[in-house]
Amino acid sequence: MWSKRLALLLPAGSSVRLLDIGAGIGTFVAMARDRLGWKVAGTEVSSSAITIARERYDLDLLEGQVEELHLAPASFDMVTLWHVLEHVPSPAKTLAICHRLLAPRGWLAIAVPNDDEARSWLVQAKASLTRSSKPARYHKLEPGEEVHLSHFSGRVLTRALVERGFSIERTTVDDQYASPTARSEAIVRAYRVIRTLTGLNFGQATFVLARKKT
Repeated sequence: MWSKRLALLLPAGSSVRLLDIGAGIGTFVAMARDRLGWKVAGTEVSSSAITIARERYDLDLLEGQVEELHLAPASFDMVTLWHVLEHVPSPAKTLAICHRLLAPRGWLAIAVPNDDEARSWLVQAKASLTRSSKPARYHKLEPGEEVHLSHFSGRVLTRALVERGFSIERTTVDDQYASPTARSEAIVRAYRVIRTLTGLNFGQATFVLARKKT
């Protein structure tokens, strides 16, 4: 999964200064450092994840919310948020911070769960065909469960980026299968072709690659 996501960022070239917001245990950050030679940094709120990143990858992630870290403006060429934006209290504020941290023409890569109508239609149609109960579009909040504070369609996300000083370079289906199979590979390829030809995103997640205009 991380290898495929890294491949989406190759247009950024070499000698890239990367900031991964919400880096988890640092797998993606370490891959960018070791495979592409990028100068890397990451933020993470979990102290246990930071410990694992240090022990497993020799990474010293920055602890805390990116808003609290007082990083220097224009100090990165690439900022990534892999399924992070849906969890933050203010996506608008987070996107503004990303814009401030990026150098002119810097890259912003975002993946979020897909809330396009097309995805909802597909899920409902599958339930009807299998005669199973139709799932609710949004899950109720339960203690201990993952919380999505925001939901993004591709149109909403790209508009938010454009309004905050970014140009859209690419929008596609995010391949979020951590343990891919031949079936999952075929599904992602098919959804990406459909997305290219029709603009409809049936995938579970959306990926957007954008650039800072100035």
